[in-house]
Amino acid sequence: MNRISDILVVANPLIRDQPAIRKAATLARWFGAEIELLICDTRNLWQAHTEGELPALSKALLSDNLEALIEEFAQPLRDDGINVTTQFIGGDPLHKAVVS
Repeated sequence: MNRISDILVVANPLIRDQPAIRKAATLARWFGAEIELLICDTRNLWQAHTEGELPALSKALLSDNLEALIEEFAQPLRDDGINVTTQFIGGDPLHKAVVS
């Protein structure tokens, strides 16, 4: 049976509570795995932000610098001894940015 060594987590920059990151941290501790955090930036994300479709708390959390936000998500994991890398992908349509 193969051990889990790498865990990819796509973080949602619109919310403070990140259950996927918490679950990944638990798995990383159990298996000694590394975590890669990913935030994707799209025009739709920014349109939702600027058109008032998001709750006020989400607007406050949506940073002009998503790279700084993902580092904010990563730091507590690193402080806990988990090896974390971060990646920020931007593009529209997103699937083309991910593939390239």
